[in-house]
Amino acid sequence: MVRGKYTREAAATLLRFAKSTSDPNLAAALVEKAADLNERVGDLALSSKDESGTAAREQKQ
Repeated sequence: MVRGKYTREAAATLLRFAKSTSDPNLAAALVEKAADLNERVGDLALSSKDESGTAAREQKQ
């Protein structure tokens, strides 16, 4: 899943930048955005599992 890999890499980059900045407001915003991206990756994984589970159930019927 290319989109998931890209999103994880983007989140990691945001976290590295958050660690390197001395501005606490910027760091907090970057960490929050990284968390949002990680949540999005989790949602993508769940939706693909749901779709594969639905396909398997449909094949059994």
